[in-house]
Amino acid sequence: MYTWETEESFDMFTYDDTRIFSEFVCKFLCEQETGWFTTERLKKNRNNRLYLDYVQHKAGNTLAASYSPRGNEKGLISTPLNWAEVNDSLTPTMFTIPAVIERIQKQGNPFHSFIRTGN
Repeated sequence: MYTWETEESFDMFTYDDTRIFSEFVCKFLCEQETGWFTTERLKKNRNNRLYLDYVQHKAGNTLAASYSPRGNEKGLISTPLNWAEVNDSLTPTMFTIPAVIERIQKQGNPFHSFIRTGN
């Protein structure tokens, strides 16, 4: 049985192991829901499908979770959006730390019911 109790547990899987698993999951989702998901890297070829990126999963690469500060001098935050907010006027500079705090206070977190609703 796998547990998080010992430090050596963190070395149970290599980046290659987890990349193989991540690639399988991404490709499986793309095959099962062709209209929803893609592994196409070029945005212009995604046809409004959600990009699943298993390629980034390797040592030395970074991934951004929701509300993660991005590596830049402006303090921009990786911010979940509602689909209605995705438009031509949307820019990353809208999501500074103070702006995201204000946004959460006013609108809440768009993912607050994600697990409950089975999305």
